[in-house]
Amino acid sequence: TDDDLQTYRSILLTSNAHQCGHSPSNQVVDNKGYKYKNIIASLMSGRKVGQFNRGYHYILTVIDMLSKHALAEPFKVKNWNEVTKAIAKIIREDRRCLKNLHTDRGKEFYNSDMQKL
Repeated sequence: TDDDLQTYRSILLTSNAHQCGHSPSNQVVDNKGYKYKNIIASLMSGRKVGQFNRGYHYILTVIDMLSKHALAEPFKVKNWNEVTKAIAKIIREDRRCLKNLHTDRGKEFYNSDMQKL
């Protein structure tokens, strides 16, 4: 009904629930070419506090969507080589059966070494 529509619209406008919380460069998308399932990987920048963290400026966070199990791996330089090493270390240590990897569109996730994992 029209009253329900108005109520729903006012709730959305009041709570900002209709707005996306991610910027276009920070969206989580599905990389169908990868063989890991239900895993989200994201890079967090800690450039402002890197001097207090022994030079580690970035943290790769990996979250299993099914079990909500979270892992993190710090590294100093944001490039494809370091990101690939960090993901390989997480896969090796965690020993989960991974099938899909969801990442943002960062170039550090798109390389031949990542495809080999």
